[in-house]
Order: sequence, then C-alpha cells, then structure tokens
Amino acid sequence: MYDSGNFAGAMTELLTLFDYDALKAEQARRRSTADEKLIGIGFSSWLEIAAFGPPGSLEGFGHLGSWESVQIRVQPDGSAIIYTGASPHGQGTVTTFAQIAAGELGIPFDKISVRHGDTATVPQGIGTMGSRATAVGGEGVRTASLRVVERAKVIAAHILEADPADIVLEGDGFAVNGTPSHSVPWSEVAWKSFRPLEIPTDSEPGSLDITVFQQVPNFSFPSGAYCCTVEIDRGTGEIEITGMYLVDDCGTVINPLLAEGQVHGGVAQGIAQALYEGISYDENGLPQNSTLMDYLIPAATELPSYTDGRVNTPTPNNGLGAKGIGESGSVGTPPAVVNAVVDALSHLGVQHLDMPVTPLAVWKVLEEAK
Repeated sequence: MYDSGNFAGAMTELLTLFDYDALKAEQARRRSTADEKLIGIGFSSWLEIAAFGPPGSLEGFGHLGSWESVQIRVQPDGSAIIYTGASPHGQGTVTTFAQIAAGELGIPFDKISVRHGDTATVPQGIGTMGSRATAVGGEGVRTASLRVVERAKVIAAHILEADPADIVLEGDGFAVNGTPSHSVPWSEVAWKSFRPLEIPTDSEPGSLDITVFQQVPNFSFPSGAYCCTVEIDRGTGEIEITGMYLVDDCGTVINPLLAEGQVHGGVAQGIAQALYEGISYDENGLPQNSTLMDYLIPAATELPSYTDGRVNTPTPNNGLGAKGIGESGSVGTPPAVVNAVVDALSHLGVQHLDMPVTPLAVWKVLEEAK
C-alpha cells in the first residue's frame, strides 16, 4: 500500500514551470518548416519504492535492510557526537543527520559531529542503499535525540529543583515550562551528567548516551512528475536536451539544497541511460565499447539547466515524514527523455524507441520518412 502522495498535484505544479501551450505551438510551426529542428516534449509521472526495508519484507536478505544503528553521545562540554552505520558517499548525510539532531536536541549545529564508516567506532550498521539513509537512519537520529532529551530533562529538573514533566527545551538549554528565566544551559547539564554527586540518585553518570537500532514499519514511496524538452537535428539525428522540469515529492525535506543536488545527479544518470549508455557487440560477441573512450556518458556540456518544483506529502511511516530522494532523478528521467524524442518524431508515426536513443537511431527514422 502506498504511504502517501499527491500525483495530480505534482503534475499541476509541473505545468506551472513552463509554457506548455507555447511549446506545442512552436512544435507545430517547426514541423511545417523543413529546415528547422524538431521539438519534442516528454512527460513522466513516476513512483518508486524507498526506505529499504521494513522488518519481515526482506526475508531473503536475512537481517539486511531491516534496521540502522545510531548512537548519540553528549560530551561534557555540551557538544554531541552521532555514530551511524549509514555511511554516505556524496549524499550529504553528515549535514542532514546533524541538522536532525540539532533540531531535536537544541544543541547548535556546529557543536554536533557525525562519525561513520569505521567499525572500530560503529561496529554495527546496514548502510546506505535503497534511499534509506534519512528515512531509516535519520529517523534513528531523531529517536535517539528524543531519548537523550528525556534523560537530560531529569538532570535539568534536579538542578532546577523542579518536576521533570515541567522541563522544556528552551534556547540553548532547559527551562521550567512557563518560566523561561528559571533555566539551565546544555553545557551545565552535560557537565553534571558525568558527576555522580550532581545528578539524581537513580541516574547513572554518562547517561546522555543512547544507542538505537531503528526500524520503520513500512516502505515509503517518493513520487513526482518530470518534463523533458528536446531539439532534434533533421540532418544528423543529433538530440539536444533543452530543458528538464522536475517536481519531486520526497515528503519532509530536511535540507533543500542537498535534496536538489541528489535529484540533479540522478537526472544526469537518467539522461545517460536514455541517450548514451549501452553495450554493443560485434558478430563474434566481443564488446565494442568496453572503456570510457567509447562507452558514452554525458558531460556537463550535454546537461541542461534544471527547473525545480516540489510538492510535499510526508510519509506516516517515520516521525520525520521523510520518504527518501536519492534515486528519484534516475527513476523519473529516462521515460521523460525518451518520451520527448518519441514526441518529436510522432508525426512520422514513431511510437517507441529503445534505449539508448542514439543519433543514429533517430537519423534512420528520419531517413525512412523521406
């Protein structure tokens, strides 16, 4: 069962990013002029599965994918360290996890560090895959942070001679609810948490140290709507992508800049799949493009500018509401790009083209139509 989504809303938002009627009019004009490049407009309305994977859904993988480990330790100076089994490789996970912790702990972002990728400090972890780092690992950061705060409230209440139920996060520390002047900073709470004579008798020194093995009840389902516009040279079949318009629904966005970066990288990969990447063989079955000299991928010069939009329908399957976005661009882009090329040639009777759609394949269609 899909957890959330606003599919019609995504398409409606997409159509606000460009002038569809003007593009269709220009497309018709160019088709009537033999020496003009053809225009194509392609859409994709897509859905993918993320937050890999809730317990019980991946029995064939054993334990793999069902949880993520997170430890949060508050240091005596009031700073915090996050230890996570979700090792990033370019997604910006360190920034995202620190933001989540800062928001829940009330500790400044620049006083939070994230450690990963070393079994000497994080012996258990599943890792980053299946758009799960934030939806599972980030939720673990949130869970651990909330538990640390509850323990810290007990110490703060002891210092302030108040009931723990009356303690709230306030500014850079804790205060009695309704009396913000009666407060204690995080640094004092953290320091005293290591001093047995300064904490309640039923608390242990160093108790502001929580480890969780976070699980989520179900997958999440990011979705969106993309549009690609292309120009095709009638003489050579060359394809130029002139625009990519992108609307994503990844639920709650922790860091908009990092989210856009992941989408843009995925779009580049999707363009590569649609137009460039493919293995060819000779009559003896030997690959003809086995190196990057002849196995094509797009460079920055082949990539268009992106126009981004967003709809947000948070998932109910984690407290953050985050669905995941790491694979979205590579899911929604290939059909949009191929549909754009097919649309440019549709007046010639073209209804389908295999990927990768090369200039040679397009040129053959144009030649056969003469």
